[in-house]
Amino acid sequence: MKESSLLAARHDEVCRQIIEVALKAFMTRGIKAVTMDDIAHELTMSKRTLYQLFSDKEALLKACFTEMEQQHMVRMQKVMSEADNLLEVIMNDFAFKLQRLQNISPQFILDIARYPEILRFVEERRAATSQRARDFLQRCVQEGLLREDVNYEIVYDIFSSHVDMGRTEDLLKKHSLPDIFYNFVLVYLRGCATPRGAVLMDEFFKKQKAKDLA
Repeated sequence: MKESSLLAARHDEVCRQIIEVALKAFMTRGIKAVTMDDIAHELTMSKRTLYQLFSDKEALLKACFTEMEQQHMVRMQKVMSEADNLLEVIMNDFAFKLQRLQNISPQFILDIARYPEILRFVEERRAATSQRARDFLQRCVQEGLLREDVNYEIVYDIFSSHVDMGRTEDLLKKHSLPDIFYNFVLVYLRGCATPRGAVLMDEFFKKQKAKDLA
């Protein structure tokens, strides 16, 4: 079977393979350092075939970010179905992202700014999920896990603006991505937690540390 015929028959599977390989390369080496030639070579695929599926690197990048978001949504649905409380959902997501950052190059974060379409996509997704995030925080308040005297509209807006500050080159030169994320997020979570919420957070981190040492 010719490559073009095989491509048509296995379109979705081939796209997933490309996205998987590309995303790993982008995250570990940075976006700018990875070319479409590199990805085609890694997949033992002709560059012509790769361009048939993704018109350029920015289109492939967008597909990678879309895939990450979809995986995150599926994972969060599973966590929510298994968690004992909403704070456990937040902490589980926090631990997952912290672990993933161990394998991401700071250059990946810095390179996003070079691609306006991707930057716009990230901002649009953040805006689309902002109300859902605020509603989730309010549910945590109702469960007695987060303080009720905090304005979470303000907290979320400040948090979002500080996320952008965390992408600065000077900060990334001084500190590792996991350390930035850990200290950045933990300050917000711990500061907003009720005594009960703080106990649950401490127990969660104790269990995580035990898993890491096992």
